Amino acid sequence: MNWSRPHQLFDIENNFMAIQGAGVYRIRVFQKNGDPLPIRRLGGTDNDGILHIGESNQLGRRIKSFAGAYQGRHTRHHAGKEFFNWNFKRIIPSELLRFDFIHT
Repeated sequence: MNWSRPHQLFDIENNFMAIQGAGVYRIRVFQKNGDPLPIRRLGGTDNDGILHIGESNQLGRRIKSFAGAYQGRHTRHHAGKEFFNWNFKRIIPSELLRFDFIHT
């Protein structure tokens, strides 16, 4: 599989609506040096820093919905709402979050 390059989730230049079509997306966390942040999990270490994986028929709209919910806006993205409710920003700064995607 060929994933897109990682994009900053909260970059003002992001044009989510330019990402058209169906596919799978990942919300990931990176270190300040630009490398993915390894996350320890029950089955081992996730070296890709994946926090969430989702799919949609409208990738750009769905990623934008996640970002909005993460910031506390009224959107329908459940995972984004959970990250907001858990006050995830206190653990990992928003500027370290990225997304990438692959069309299906």
